[in-house]
Amino acid sequence: MDTAVNQISIEKAGDLQQKIDFKMVTFRLGGKDYGIDIMKVKENLKGNNFTFVPNALPYVAGVYNLRGDIIPIIDLRKMFYLPGDVKKHKAQEEVIILRLVDDLILGIIVDSINKVQGIVSDTIQPPHPLFGDINIKYIAGVVEHEKHLFIILDVERIFSETAEPFKQIQPPGEKEKKGIAKKAALQEVNYSFVVETLRTFKSFYVSDLNRKWVETRFKEWKTLREDENKPIQLAHP
Repeated sequence: MDTAVNQISIEKAGDLQQKIDFKMVTFRLGGKDYGIDIMKVKENLKGNNFTFVPNALPYVAGVYNLRGDIIPIIDLRKMFYLPGDVKKHKAQEEVIILRLVDDLILGIIVDSINKVQGIVSDTIQPPHPLFGDINIKYIAGVVEHEKHLFIILDVERIFSETAEPFKQIQPPGEKEKKGIAKKAALQEVNYSFVVETLRTFKSFYVSDLNRKWVETRFKEWKTLREDENKPIQLAHP
């Protein structure tokens, strides 16, 4: 008899396991339990060395170098005006890295990351304002699981409305670097025109012996023409 009961229990457990068709990464935020579709999660990490971005939105904690990719880090607590855990200076933050449509990758800071939970999608209930402190339009649903009420966030909708500013976020100095590179490229073009022009003179070619002199004269010429507000390259007659 006991064997038969155990067999039935195992079969029921197997049936329940087979019905799990939705997995979510769960976390704590502002004293409540939340979840995000695991298909939207790239990875989790801990960090605090975020690069500050001047003139960014208040909830942008900065940018982070994720193996060569510069991604924005968003503090969900500040984004939704939620209370957050008070952490010590330079304490490690819990970050969930999301991969959204159009290959938008960003990180969100939460209070703590729990674990991956598997549930039956039919048990997910429609969102209701009473279930969370976040705007209902950003909630995909709510579900009770293991004596916890999880609020499932619709991260695609949250960040689709504000995706463009995140794509444009650059670490400090990035624009200046691009400007310097552009200026250097322009100067190289201008210098090359001097070299080519000198070749038109009889028996004058830029070589290793006179290159330093040509570069010095080019800088002097460039300064003189800029002071006179004239183009560096002379117009053809």
